[in-house]
Amino acid sequence: MAEVLSSGPEAGAAGPRPPGPRWLSALALVAAGAVLAVLAVRDGTGRRPAPVAAPTSAPVVVEPWPSAVRTGPLPPEAVYRLDGDPGPGPPGVRLLVARRSDAAVMDAGSGRLTPVPGLRVDPGAAVDLRRRGALTTAVVFSHRDQSYRGWALPDGGHPVDLGRVQDVLPMRDGTVLTLVCVAGTGLGCVLGSRTATGQVRWQRRVPRELGLVRDTPYGLLTVIYLPERPGVLRLEDPRTGRVHLVLSRSGHPLAATDRLVAYQGADCDRGCPVVLVDLATGSRRNVPVPEGRAAVGAFAPDGDELAVAFQGLHTQDPFPAARRDGYVVLLDLRRGSWREVPGLTTGPKTTAAPLWTPDGTLLLGTGQDGAGRLASWRPGAPRVTVLPVWLTDFDPRPGSLLLLP
Repeated sequence: MAEVLSSGPEAGAAGPRPPGPRWLSALALVAAGAVLAVLAVRDGTGRRPAPVAAPTSAPVVVEPWPSAVRTGPLPPEAVYRLDGDPGPGPPGVRLLVARRSDAAVMDAGSGRLTPVPGLRVDPGAAVDLRRRGALTTAVVFSHRDQSYRGWALPDGGHPVDLGRVQDVLPMRDGTVLTLVCVAGTGLGCVLGSRTATGQVRWQRRVPRELGLVRDTPYGLLTVIYLPERPGVLRLEDPRTGRVHLVLSRSGHPLAATDRLVAYQGADCDRGCPVVLVDLATGSRRNVPVPEGRAAVGAFAPDGDELAVAFQGLHTQDPFPAARRDGYVVLLDLRRGSWREVPGLTTGPKTTAAPLWTPDGTLLLGTGQDGAGRLASWRPGAPRVTVLPVWLTDFDPRPGSLLLLP
């Protein structure tokens, strides 16, 4: 029996479409943006409730949030929907899951969660994760004092508090890169290298805020933010700042490996192709994609395919796309073609978080309003598999799901 989750009317339902569901904003580290306040789900005792058992029959329907005052016709609201066959998760796969108040290790087969010990997070905070080798880093945004805090989480070791930093990136050599900016001072930011235990190795001042994307054998991939202009995506030496390659003067990075980078031009309104750049040669090519606001991507293990998740659009979002639901497509990078993941759409301001397993299965974190589900899809299959996992305090976004060895 198929499992269907939806925030909108079912197909064939009579009557007018209800107003769109309440939505929550996502924190994107690559954009270094601010996040909106979200409240942790509580059971009235001050403790986080235990994970809720997955429903077995009735669809989950999210009540709509009252619409704002409208002055004219607006496009339809994006709808969250997950329609697939219930089934088990991939065996032997462990995930690191970022929730609103903690990070936890999850067994994808059983859904069992084990909180990461020692990571201190305020209730309702936003947690974003990155991983390289045996080191995971976390950036925690506290709504209580509107501040960011960085953590280093070495495998088998104790979490290390890196203090108030805007961004943290795990490096290929096991160290971490931190970015500290003091707003309103005009003094720029400080980029620094630390050991996994927090000891400072070197520091240098940078004139503008930047987003740390990935450490590659060809240099550090960053986004330099300019006043009232899209960011500059470039490859540079982390220690000296010497620029090796400017990829785009208005680029929105979607995914990166040690050799490949995928991005969309931030100054393009619609019909924007995904640009692929080979960092070793500097060669680039355009791959056409359907219209929409691309939010995040993930390269397949063999590098021949790229999953791209498009964000659901709010009725008042000026983006000129006829399709408002968020969705996920799989790009065949050899043929330049794409196909959509079946039975999955996302609501306003939300996206599905794509993640590949080593055997080529695509995992997708979905949900809204802090209630999350996981789905898996084998490319070419007619339906997704909805895993028997129900996550509380979970908002799918870049940095919310990582694969563990």
